[in-house]
Order: sequence, then C-alpha cells, then structure tokens
Amino acid sequence: MIDSPEKVPGALDDSQPTGWEGVAAMANKYPKGDEIVDSIKPEESSKFTEMKNLEEIHNCEIDMVAENPDVLGYNIDSKLIIWPERRKQAIRAKEFLNSGGDIAVLSEQFGLPAGRIQEAIDDELLKDEMLDDMLSRLPEGVIFRINPHAPQSVFSVANSERITNENGENRFRIDSDVMTQVRKIREKAAGSELLVVMNQLHEDEDGELTSNIPENPADYIALCQSFIEQSGYSEQAGKGLVLELGNECNMSHESNGPLFKSEAFAETVDAEAYANLYFETAKALKASFPDIKLSLTGTAFYDYDFTKQVIDIIQARKDADELLKETKLIDVISFHPYRKTVESPTPFMSNGKELSEPEVRKRSQEYWESLSAEEKDTFKQEILAGLTEEEKAIAAKLSSEEIESSIAYKAYANFDHQLESLREIADQIGAEVTVGEISFYAGEWGESIDENEQERNAVYGREMGYTSLLWPGEQIVKHENPERRKYSESNK
Repeated sequence: MIDSPEKVPGALDDSQPTGWEGVAAMANKYPKGDEIVDSIKPEESSKFTEMKNLEEIHNCEIDMVAENPDVLGYNIDSKLIIWPERRKQAIRAKEFLNSGGDIAVLSEQFGLPAGRIQEAIDDELLKDEMLDDMLSRLPEGVIFRINPHAPQSVFSVANSERITNENGENRFRIDSDVMTQVRKIREKAAGSELLVVMNQLHEDEDGELTSNIPENPADYIALCQSFIEQSGYSEQAGKGLVLELGNECNMSHESNGPLFKSEAFAETVDAEAYANLYFETAKALKASFPDIKLSLTGTAFYDYDFTKQVIDIIQARKDADELLKETKLIDVISFHPYRKTVESPTPFMSNGKELSEPEVRKRSQEYWESLSAEEKDTFKQEILAGLTEEEKAIAAKLSSEEIESSIAYKAYANFDHQLESLREIADQIGAEVTVGEISFYAGEWGESIDENEQERNAVYGREMGYTSLLWPGEQIVKHENPERRKYSESNK
C-alpha cells in the first residue's frame, strides 16, 4: 500500500535558477553589460494567489478548463486512472477491515500509519467516482490527455497481459476496468481529440522493470494496436485519437533530479533508438489506422537538440521508403514548459541535461547573429521602449555592445522564442505544436500553484494559438514536498 509518487515535473536542482527571476540571478555572474537584464522583468500582476489547499487547486483548475475549453485541456493521471495492482490490494484490505480486522495489523504490515493506510484504500477505490465527478463538470469536447505514470500505467507492455488474437497476432489485454474509464473519457471528448500516452515500460532480460528503449519494437507496436482496438477507435480508422509514443524520453537517470531516477525513465537518453522505435511504430499504425494521429514524446522542458535529432532521423527513414512518401508519420510535437510565469523560459535542455549558463549565452549570441538587421531593430525597440526612467539611467551607463548583448539574451531566453523554434521545425513536416503538460508554481516548486499565471496562460494561448493541457497542480503540491506540505497544513 506504499503510495508511489506521481509525476513531479521540473524537479531540477534548486541551485539552477529558471524563469526571468533566474535570468536576473544569472546577470550577476555576467559582465556589467548584463545589468540591463535584471531591469527587464515581466509586468507584475495586480492579482497573485498562492493556492495550498489541494481541493481548492483541483476545483480552480477544473473551472478554468471549463471556461476555456478552446485553449485548455486536462491531464488525467493516476489520481483518477485505476492502478489494477493497487486496486486489488485496496479491495483485499477493505474486505479485511469490513470483516472486523484491525487496521493496526495493516499498519504494521506495510509500515505506514493507520490514517495513511485508510487514505490509500479510499484513494484507489474512489477513482471511478472522482473521474465521473470531474467529467460531469466539464463541457463536451474538452481535450484530455491520459497519462498514468510508470509503474502505474496499464498502457505498457509490463502491465498488460500478453495474448494472441483470432488472427494469430501478438496482442496485449489491457485492464478492462481501465478501458471502461477510457471509454467514458472518450465519450466526453467526442468532437475533439483524446491523447493517450503509451508508456515504454517493460521487463528487461533479468525481469526488472525498465524504460530503456527496446531493441525490438514488436511488443510496443502490438500494445499500441491493442489499445486502439480495445478502445473502439479501430472502428473509425483511429480518427479522434492521438497516441503519444512515450513520455519525456529526453530525460533519463543521468538527468538532474530524483524523479528521473525511477523506472519511468531510461538509464540514458538515446535519441536514435527512440527515433527508430517511433518510426517502426508509426509505420505500422498508420498502415492499419490511417486516420490516427501520432505525437512525439512530450519533452520535459525545452529540448530542441533532442527534438530536432529525432525528427531528422524519422524523416530520413521516411524519405528512403517509397511506400511512405505520402504518409505523415509525425502529427504532433509536444513539450512541457514548466515555469513560474507565462513570459519566462522553461529550462534549456540538451538530451536531458540542463545547459550551462555559458552555453545558453553562446546560443543566444548565435541566435542574435542569425537575425536580420530589421529583426534586431524590432527587438531593441520593443525592449528599450518598455524601460522605466530608472532603467534608462542604468542603460545610459552601458556601452552599445553591452546593451546589445543583454537584449540578445532576452530575445533568446523567453517562452515565445522556445515555442516559435519548435513551430519552425514542426511547420517543415506539417505537424502542430502543443503544450502537453503545464503548471505554474508560486514560491518554491511543490509548495503552491499560481492561479493568476494559469489564467494568464489561457489568455496568452489564445493570442499565440497554442493549446495547453494542465498538469494537476494538486499532484505537484502533494508529491513534490510532502514534509513541507504537512508542516504547512498543520500550522494553518
């Protein structure tokens, strides 16, 4: 009954600043010319709410999605999706207690307080009820992304039963209770699209769970085919379904943060292996279900290097196959830009490793040099026009080279640039870019969620033409820092 942590995105080393407050902190480490960076911050909002009550966070986010279904969707994770093994445990525990058993026995057996035991039982057995409640509060056609994380995900070879269908083909039987939930969600999403993450979790030769990219894609392909068939989407050639092949495959055990050491991530990032898995899977699925859409793994933060390398390999293999000339293998490119404010950049990554400050500055200069004189002038005018009198006084003491260096950094290190750079490579292959997971945090990560930034993101998404799928903030607050959370709630 031990509660396995949910997805806690963005668990980077706290010593590495991110967002514009991070840019300001970085400025102290750079030459004098970068003092201007510290003066260029997002406009402070008149409304700032730190939500620390889990129910309040949940209700606020559901209401926000209900009010903005054109630009906001919702991630459904293991809080609502059944974990079959856990459910079996919970049922047995409840039967034991209902027969007069003492919860102290379970407490001793699992090494957890009685209250935590009861909470775990309730959390699992109430999932259907909680899912129904959430769906009832949202309008028809909302975009959902189903992503129960390893080891909970039944959308994985490791957690599904291997079978042979009537045609003698390799398939997997996905838990029937979970598939019932999927059909409910599908009905609610009718008219839009349902995104489902197919996890690459499997057992290695030693029987250990791993998310290393399998050398033979046959089982993974069969898993995806099984989901399409058992969900009913096969009856319409996959139309209305978006399968995301893997989750955050740009991260690994070598990435910074304890989250990435779990079996949900590979031992090392292997862009080529992932690209080949994607290619073979997409080739098979598009042949059988021509109307299905497929998404590259949503990358954690902004990992242009991984995304570009994967796309180049897939497209090269596609171009070499005459039978695939007219087939679009990549429909969606997704990333997860967790950050504090709408304007601030999400951390810059390269194959799962955060770029150093000098490397980000080097890339910002290369980007700046690639711009035309007209584009540079536009950036300069926009940035300098927004300076206060005090900021203008600071800028007056800087050389033109120092000012330009700082402006180049700000032109590169912002969310707009990250989004547009991904759109550029997506446009080349006719794909769209979505924000697959997003949540804005107030204060330190894992302590609270900034309601105001969530609302601003909806407005900004509408202006910029992108869709965001909210990652449940309650899960971030609940699982990122439970000890602080416990202290906070006990001292209200």
